[in-house]
Amino acid sequence: MEKLKRLIEHYGNNTHLEVTEKPEHYAIAIEELWRKEYSQSGAGAVNKAQLLSTVLSSMRELDHLNETCRKALLDALRQRLFKNKEYKPKRSKPIVDSKVVAAKSLIDNALAKADTLLLNEKGLTANKHLFLALMYAAMESGLCFSEGLDALYQRLLASNEVLVKIGDYWIIELHYIRSNHETNTRENGKAWTSRPFYPGPLTLFAVIGFMKSKPMVCIESSAMELLKKGLTELTGEQDLIKIGNSRLLRACGMLIREQPGSSMGSFLMHYATGDVSSASTSRCQR
Repeated sequence: MEKLKRLIEHYGNNTHLEVTEKPEHYAIAIEELWRKEYSQSGAGAVNKAQLLSTVLSSMRELDHLNETCRKALLDALRQRLFKNKEYKPKRSKPIVDSKVVAAKSLIDNALAKADTLLLNEKGLTANKHLFLALMYAAMESGLCFSEGLDALYQRLLASNEVLVKIGDYWIIELHYIRSNHETNTRENGKAWTSRPFYPGPLTLFAVIGFMKSKPMVCIESSAMELLKKGLTELTGEQDLIKIGNSRLLRACGMLIREQPGSSMGSFLMHYATGDVSSASTSRCQR
């Protein structure tokens, strides 16, 4: 391999002396040298992976080579052999998704506007109470995944006694199915997750308000449809309708995390958005 080393070193020395040398020319020379001197498959074939590996080994031994020189020659050789430059692994997705941040900016003032609505508007409709219950469940109590909100929505519509007091806490029993959430209930061959949901104070008041006006409710097709429609009306942001359910609920989780005094770290935010298990259904996480 001495000839190969000398060729690489020649390129490196000339580059170090600021002699204009095109790495592409040396890549061609290295390939031709390998074809004639070292290829075991004959002059007509080149084991590209073996050639590149040998060049890398030779460069490691020539530790005095300039790093810029190494990169330029390797890029030229990769381009010639594999038609691509240096391999770059896919960038990992950041913890904070810019699209989720953009979605959060549309709902930043939703809680403040809801406060204004409650102060100024008398005699809220049952639908408004139901919307507020869902909104506070997501933005105050951390129920930030669609299956959980749908379970709450169906529970509120189906029963007149949804709130149960255990000790000092009110809970609402939720039943839902979501991938990555462990199932703990099985009946007639079907398994689902059954968990207590701990509503925060605003969520609790909204639920009570809905239960009092429940007979007059106009049922929407899903919890997310009602939530999006209500948020659009409340904030005036028409783009909310176009945002996917998962992204909107992740934005709700981010909103909770950024509230003053919140101790909800990024890992717990993933719990709240339902990736593994729900922080919103466990009192110790709140």
